[in-house]
Parts: sequence; structure tokens; C-alpha cells
Amino acid sequence: MIRALLAAALLVAAGSSSVVGQVVDTVRADSLRPDTTDYTALFLRSQQESRRLIPVPPRVGAGALLPAHSRLVFDRDSVVWFGAETVSDLLSRIPGIFLLRGGWIGRPELPNYQAHGPASVEYVVDGMPYLPIGPDSVMVDPSLFPLSLMDRMEIERNPGQLRVWLFTRRNDRSAPYSRIGVASGDLRIERPGFRLYVPITTCVLISAVLSLLAQLLSRPR
Repeated sequence: MIRALLAAALLVAAGSSSVVGQVVDTVRADSLRPDTTDYTALFLRSQQESRRLIPVPPRVGAGALLPAHSRLVFDRDSVVWFGAETVSDLLSRIPGIFLLRGGWIGRPELPNYQAHGPASVEYVVDGMPYLPIGPDSVMVDPSLFPLSLMDRMEIERNPGQLRVWLFTRRNDRSAPYSRIGVASGDLRIERPGFRLYVPITTCVLISAVLSLLAQLLSRPR
């Protein structure tokens, strides 16, 4: 008797599934137009624009003739290969300079050239002297200059004095330097046989929970 009831239930379930499968789908198809953008053409055009030079005015302060080996020059490629983040990190590679660090990242990093103090280093940005301003300021913190904005750096060494020439990037290419991307913030990794999708909301919730647990565990008992 029980077997007969089970068989009847299976037949009814199979019949209902077949009936459901025969229902006509009335959902409207995607109304968006197909993507006809030629990404290969866009890539090739961007490559051509990156090679097209635009005339720019000469640099201010870079045309003076100096004796040999009196000025150290760091172009953009040299700055990238050094792996420095700020002007202070790059100055630490100069012989005779010792950095007076005030702590970890984000703290002052004052260069001391030949034991003459941080005031022995002068800075010139695009031909304009960069002077300390304030009643209690007698020196400039070079860690405030991000190297990402600098295209060239020249260091002039004099007895007891160091002059740093900083030149910002110039728009000498037809292609724009800034890139703007629009994204949802979700983490999506797709590979053959592997797919990972982590929405940004889940990441925020996990971060909040971990921060709360860290605060609870760090409290003194």
C-alpha cells in the first residue's frame, strides 16, 4: 500500500513539472542594445595618442650650465626603479644625508645634510622656491611631496648646502594622464574552472564584524 502511494505521488509530481515546463515564458527579452564598441580600435588609438608629442614650454631653472658631477638628475624612470614613495625616501639615497624620522608612515622625515640640520636643504618647485611658512617653521618636510606628481628631480650639492629642484609632470602627450573608471566595488575573479565573486556589501559587513571583535578582545579584563 505504501509503495503504491509513493508511486502515485511521484507520478503526480512528474506530471506537474511537465505542465509547469509547458508554460509560455512571457518575460520580455533584454531591451538593451548590443555592445558594438570596438575595443581593439580604442586601444590602438590610445597607443597612438600616447606616442604623439605636444609642444610644451621649457622648464624653468633647468637650463643653467653647471660643472660636471655637481647635480644629480633623476628622471621618471629612475624614480620608479628606486621604489621610493616620497622625496624623503629618494633623498636618503644621496651620500651625506641622514633622515631624521619622526615615526612610521605619515610622520615627518627631515633630511640632515652633512650634520648641518634640516635647514641646510632648499627646495625649488618648477622654478619657484618653496619656503617654510609659519612662526615656528624653519624647515621644509620633504615627505609632503609625493613622487607620483614629480616628473624630474635634480639635486645640486654645495658645501654645507643641498638644493633640490623638483619638476612636476607636464602634459606633453596627446593621451590624458588621468584614467577614470566606473566600478561597483565587487570582487570578481574568473578563470578556467574557477570563479570567485565577493560583493562589496559582504566585505563591509565582514570588516565591521572583525573590527568589533578586535575591539572586544583588546579590552583589558
